[in-house]
Amino acid sequence: MVRDERKARELQVEAGGVSEALEQERRPNFRRLAAAVDCAFEGFAAAGLIASAPSELASLIIVGGITEALVQRVQTESSVRIRTSVFIDVVTAVAVQMPGPL
Repeated sequence: MVRDERKARELQVEAGGVSEALEQERRPNFRRLAAAVDCAFEGFAAAGLIASAPSELASLIIVGGITEALVQRVQTESSVRIRTSVFIDVVTAVAVQMPGPL
């Protein structure tokens, strides 16, 4: 989504409130993204990188925060945005810190 802003707009920014059909598509997409985050945390826990995987609620919060960050990113003039690599690094750092230390 950070490489192709159209995908971010379609998935998160423009879907909300535009039409019932788009809203029905957006919510399952949101849940699928949260499920992917759950799987990642379970993998981190299995590898001993974190003490335990956080609850599903934590993944929803992470995806919601990332969604809002993407909305802000695509609605910010490209000339003043932080570089994509920095954006990804910051989002990753925040998500990895959420479960807390071992």
